[in-house]
Amino acid sequence: MRTTTYLAVIWGVMLASVGAGLVTMARADSPLASFALLNEPGGDTSVQCSASGPFTMHISMTNRGDVGGTQGFVRVTYGDRDAVDYAIPANTTVHLSLIGGSSSGLDDTIQVSGDGAGGSVLIGQVSALIHSVGGVFCCTSPTCPAPF
Repeated sequence: MRTTTYLAVIWGVMLASVGAGLVTMARADSPLASFALLNEPGGDTSVQCSASGPFTMHISMTNRGDVGGTQGFVRVTYGDRDAVDYAIPANTTVHLSLIGGSSSGLDDTIQVSGDGAGGSVLIGQVSALIHSVGGVFCCTSPTCPAPF
């Protein structure tokens, strides 16, 4: 009996919260999260995410030594062409989390790539989660429109 009462109270509070507008609903045409996969041995050159407001981006990349990767970098390039290189030895994985989207034209698009021929050979994923109303989109190049 007590369990039923507790569940009823919890459901009542949840319904009241939704009815009072405490829960923000996103528009169906504006996804709150997106991801893209990078497969450099398969011909991909980069992945990028763009958002209409502040977002968190998560990057996980492996430098595949078994397909020719050597000491190299994971390059993160922002919309204003500023870039940061993160060292990645062969046969290791790098996990990064960063914030973007606070300045239109500067960090509302972030691209992730390797360091070119003779360096890292990356396989991995990026994902992005927007913090506000709006949308976020991630895609893989060369089939994705170039962000810069």
